[in-house]
Amino acid sequence: MASIIKLKRSSTASAVPGSLEVGEIAVNLFDRKLYVGNTTGVTAIGGEDFRLTTQTATGGAYLRLLGDSVLSTNNVLLRSGSGVTIAREANGSIVISSNAVAGSIDTTSMVDGAVTSPKIAAKTIQANNVADGAITSALIAAKGIQANNIADGIITAAMLAPNTLTANTIQNGAVTSAAIADGTIATGDIADGAITAAKIASNGLTANTYGAKSVGTAAIADGAITSAKIAAGGITSNAMGNDSVTLGTHTTGNYIATITGTANEISVSGSGSETAAVTIGLPDDVTVTGQLNVGENVVVTGNTSVGGNLSVSGNLNVTGALTYLSTSTVYTDDGMMKLSANNAGDVTDTGIYAKYVESATAKYAGYFRDADDGVFKFYKGNQAEPTTTVNTSGTGYTLAQVDAVIDGGTY
Repeated sequence: MASIIKLKRSSTASAVPGSLEVGEIAVNLFDRKLYVGNTTGVTAIGGEDFRLTTQTATGGAYLRLLGDSVLSTNNVLLRSGSGVTIAREANGSIVISSNAVAGSIDTTSMVDGAVTSPKIAAKTIQANNVADGAITSALIAAKGIQANNIADGIITAAMLAPNTLTANTIQNGAVTSAAIADGTIATGDIADGAITAAKIASNGLTANTYGAKSVGTAAIADGAITSAKIAAGGITSNAMGNDSVTLGTHTTGNYIATITGTANEISVSGSGSETAAVTIGLPDDVTVTGQLNVGENVVVTGNTSVGGNLSVSGNLNVTGALTYLSTSTVYTDDGMMKLSANNAGDVTDTGIYAKYVESATAKYAGYFRDADDGVFKFYKGNQAEPTTTVNTSGTGYTLAQVDAVIDGGTY
């Protein structure tokens, strides 16, 4: 059976592909029209007829071929001119109208910034010419309002929105002690936790701040005094006598008195005295009578044989040069097979091949992605076995026939 190639297609009347790859062809089965993708978009290349449509453009409208999705040399621009406006209506029609009014100036005739202060007569703009809220901070140039523009006392508390004065509004050091009346800040004005260590200057709290014995044991929370809070040498030998702590007498909980090993499993030396260095190791020959569970990696430098089934619940990494499976069936739960996992660049051909024999000659067939041009290729008859690349010049190398349905889909 020969391969079947289906073009991208639509059966909807007047439907045009939104986009096509350069050289890709699509067909409208109802209109019997062909479309091709190019560097400018989609162009109609054949069919029953060629009809015109319109497209909105800045300062005018375009006439273009129905089916052209973007502007191209097939489009004609009708541009608005002096006193003439050309616009496209919602139904696609083009309206030409006059817009000239003697002595009139509309906002579209002025460039941004065209009206400057020298062009406005003195007192031309009065208070009743400016709508409430029309002058915003964005309309006032930097330093446009200076101190001599604002009368004394003109800015009152009623004119300041809540939270208008922020930390950024008040310069560092602007509020001094002299600016705060006596008794102005009371305890009720300070929120709980507002005065933190970061707000107290270095050495701000001195010995004079605390009365003698003002900090009692009840004022210290359990565990508050840690080793970090005890100066070096804070606890001296006078505080604790030699050998004053007896394990099992002055302490609670379990402790290790001696360590013993098991023959052919664990060896122990040096156990049983207070200052001994205990050594624990494995003997040369280790015997495990029950199940061996290993939570970390196991490294075996020699050969390993498994007489029964081998079950691996974690990852199995094989780093040897050859992995040979002598089995009749291979099962995998994964729906995808990853090849060239450690390929650092685009220099390795990637694919699958099989060996077969014809007239006592070994040959190879398969498919691969050619790293030279990025094209997937099916081949047969190659007498050169693939390695990291497929020798396309090998004896007998021939492109293989592929029977498939190639479907461009619909639009």
